[in-house]
Amino acid sequence: MELDLSYAQALPVHPFQAECIKLLVVGLGGTGSFLARHVACLVWLLRNAGKEAHLTFVDPDTVEAGNLPRQHFCPAEIGRYKAEALAERYAQAFGIEIGCIPTRFSPDLVRLEWNTLTILVGCVDNAAARVAIEEALQANETRSNGEKPAVPRVWSLDLGNGLDYGQALLGSTTCVKTLASAFALGALSRCCLLPSPLLDFIPVVVY
Repeated sequence: MELDLSYAQALPVHPFQAECIKLLVVGLGGTGSFLARHVACLVWLLRNAGKEAHLTFVDPDTVEAGNLPRQHFCPAEIGRYKAEALAERYAQAFGIEIGCIPTRFSPDLVRLEWNTLTILVGCVDNAAARVAIEEALQANETRSNGEKPAVPRVWSLDLGNGLDYGQALLGSTTCVKTLASAFALGALSRCCLLPSPLLDFIPVVVY
């Protein structure tokens, strides 16, 4: 099978250069529960490098016995909220504070904040949750004064997998017209906007 190597011509993405980074892992099932440890390690590394970084886990479900074969939980955690169990586990392991929101994700959880870059790491398995994350990206479209921001402050990373493929979709805007200014940085030859995962939902086959 011939591989599509067009990605090799892609330009680097230039994200908002913020003093503070906030990461929200949304969905802590088969993908999110294993990813949680690595995101916690990333926040620990950022803090050790002098960067202000915050991490929050979001999931309304509790751990069930049927989760244990394919999710990163243990029998002692059965009955606990997934977000709570993982937040406590990795807060102690890395010596950092980790937020816990044991409810469904809502766009209201995301707000534009001064000098802050927010990354929504979506590990969800249903359309409703993906739509809610998509709605959170709409905060990028206007500032409080009605002006469009030069570089988005909220990004979505949609992760998932099937039997024989995986996907990793990164995006920042839900508005097709906004993408016209994706290369506004000009001389830097960098892209500052990407279509949201729902605008560009194409599973990536992993070989």
